[in-house]
Amino acid sequence: MLYSVGFPLDGNTPAAGTIKVVLLPVDFSDAVGTGQEISDAQVQIDIFNEWVRSQSRSTLTVDWAFPTEWLRASRPSLEYGLDPDSVYAAMRGSDARPYAATVEAFGTEVVALADSLVDFTDVQFVFVLLPKTIVHIDPHVGWFELNIPSDEGTIVKLWGGGAFFYRPDSYGFPEKELWSVWLHEIGHTWGLAGHAPVAILGREHEPQSTDSDLHLMGNQDALHKVFSVWDQWLLGWLPENEVYCLPASQLDRTDVELVALERSGEGGYRTAMIPLTQSSILVVESHRSEGYGERAAPLGNAVAVYVVDTTLDYDRTGEASGIALDRFAVYLAPSLTVSERFERGRSSRAPRDPFLILGESVTYEGVAVSVVQSGANDVVRITRISPPTTTVGPTTTVGPTTTVGPTTTVGPTGGPQNDVVAACGWFGSQQEAQEWFEASPGFGHGVDTNDDEVACGVGDFGGLVDCGGTSAELVLGHLCPNARTE
Repeated sequence: MLYSVGFPLDGNTPAAGTIKVVLLPVDFSDAVGTGQEISDAQVQIDIFNEWVRSQSRSTLTVDWAFPTEWLRASRPSLEYGLDPDSVYAAMRGSDARPYAATVEAFGTEVVALADSLVDFTDVQFVFVLLPKTIVHIDPHVGWFELNIPSDEGTIVKLWGGGAFFYRPDSYGFPEKELWSVWLHEIGHTWGLAGHAPVAILGREHEPQSTDSDLHLMGNQDALHKVFSVWDQWLLGWLPENEVYCLPASQLDRTDVELVALERSGEGGYRTAMIPLTQSSILVVESHRSEGYGERAAPLGNAVAVYVVDTTLDYDRTGEASGIALDRFAVYLAPSLTVSERFERGRSSRAPRDPFLILGESVTYEGVAVSVVQSGANDVVRITRISPPTTTVGPTTTVGPTTTVGPTTTVGPTGGPQNDVVAACGWFGSQQEAQEWFEASPGFGHGVDTNDDEVACGVGDFGGLVDCGGTSAELVLGHLCPNARTE
């Protein structure tokens, strides 16, 4: 698969103009589809199209072909060889050719089933809709360099979500949303490398370092279902008048008001970008738990700062353990102990919280970024300091601390113990969950779902499990290998 971490993008699907995609509903004798699932899929298509319209600023339009009847595969789903072991082995760097051949054989069959119903002329991407009862295709079926014949030409890219995408996610939502995983997968074919930034600088090798959930190319089930501002810029979707850009060499001190990425249709700066060298840049963006960020509520209202280095690729070999390893982009965030974090309060529902809230700052290569005002929008102060140093924490208060617009600050200013119902996906261990539970009377029912006074223990939703027998010790469910997919 071709992709880029900087200009020019090297994808094989256009990100501008009008493209044609197909959704093929395929069921099996051991996994039968329903009419309601066809209707639900049309809703997902409509959301996908609206997202593309708003996020691309109408740069891209997607036309869908969707036969509204199930196409019955010739064999039970169990017989297609698309089990988790085969899929994850291909994802983690082993020889992927056998898996690609399996996908191609499956794709050849389903395209042949649809050839009399669909005109495949100029189709850029084929999605497959599998029934919610699917078990034996897991987590997905897909490859982006295929040779699938149709009456109108060759299909190169095909992907369908399997059993993984019909399971609850780690935040308590009953199942994933197909429209957002469709965007994640086609995003790779637009040329986006994705999966960065996800980790926080200095914490890349920690378990759960991949779990920040601020953008769709980081995680298809992200709390904030937007593309990072870097990805928007690479795609050509970000107008120049929404980018504040000033090289570090020319920087003294400047304040920039930022509009949240989740808020569509509003003018103003969406990002401040500070080029540091010819290949590295500091990127600042604002987030809110509204619109495409509503899943993040009641948190998710703050600023994210990250560094992009276009000389780097990324290493995904640690993702089976939830470890990010080296990436071309990494977040900067204050370094806090557990007690300091509880005193500060969470600013994200994600297990790894990279946000800066009002009064916090980070410094990297002699450039300091501080959140000095927060209301409807955020105001960041960007300052060149001397000598250049890199510091990430502890936090310091930067004045002034007045708010913009409403007289209340957007985002939490207290700890989760007094105003937030937590879930097990927030914590890195059962002990950490128990400490929070005991300090948070009245808010612990999300971590003690079986009412045994043990937070995130055995039997609690998201609590201690043996990962289906693959873990020698009990861990929280979201820490299991394969808890997430591509």
